[in-house]
Amino acid sequence: MPTKARLPRRVPLPSVPKATIYLRDKFSVLPGQWRNFLCGKENLLRAGHGAWELVAAAGGAPLFIDENLPEPSTAMMNVWRVDDWDTLYKDMYRFTDTTWYAKLQQTIRREQQDLLVGLKVGSGTTPRFGWSNSKRTARPNHVYLYEEVRLKSAPSGGRRQLHEQAHANLSSESRTRLPLSAHSYLRDLNWFADTMEARGWRWVWGAIQVTGTPGAICLLWEVRDFATLEKDLERIREESSTPVTVMRGGREVVESRQGRYARMLEQVDSLVRYPLYPIATEQLDNMIAGAIEEKDPEILETGIVCPTQDLVPIQK
Repeated sequence: MPTKARLPRRVPLPSVPKATIYLRDKFSVLPGQWRNFLCGKENLLRAGHGAWELVAAAGGAPLFIDENLPEPSTAMMNVWRVDDWDTLYKDMYRFTDTTWYAKLQQTIRREQQDLLVGLKVGSGTTPRFGWSNSKRTARPNHVYLYEEVRLKSAPSGGRRQLHEQAHANLSSESRTRLPLSAHSYLRDLNWFADTMEARGWRWVWGAIQVTGTPGAICLLWEVRDFATLEKDLERIREESSTPVTVMRGGREVVESRQGRYARMLEQVDSLVRYPLYPIATEQLDNMIAGAIEEKDPEILETGIVCPTQDLVPIQK
């Protein structure tokens, strides 16, 4: 009797890491609409609680809850981390059907929203440090440096591959990997992050754009103040061009060696840097988080900026 063919044993496939999704919102606010704008952001933080995480909120000037908006209105940016693509799409439809979201949109002068996927290098990023406390009178203990990086095109089509990889990451089943042509820059970026962390910097956010300028690398750093930021960048530039002593043929030879920071920048086609201040959206986020932790009924039930009758429930 012929024997039955034995089927090969099925090997389980390794789990595929899920892409981390971000929405970056660049905007400015209409004159006289600052308080209405903050009311809308307070409701957004409440409606998106648990699914939407505010990574950072920054602008060209320090703007707090109880201050007036300067004229002309400064450019601002909010970065949100979203649970998954389904949450993003469902919540955007859910929000746009509400009165509070329509009122928020009416406060905006101009706006550009882009989707990004997370960039994981080395030990990764660290949540923002926070403010002096979670009260209305709190002030930030930090400033930001925001960077947008475009890498040089490689013979293998590195930038095109970066673009394609970002679009591939639209699928939750895709791996968030960069092309080999970008790996050298990312190794240097990891070194830069470790070096600056030793000097008190925090790497708050890193992502690759999917829309707008696909393939662009976006980075956000937290520093104590702008004077420290400038001093640290100048120091690393100087260290990168300092002559070094090497052993050659059994003798010490002084030679000019290109430092790692200079080599890192050589791989960059364009680098735009923006010094930014934390703004009131972070203040609202801190206060709501503190109220939830402390079960503070004043903020949870009566709100911070919004009139009580306009508040939306905090999403469970």
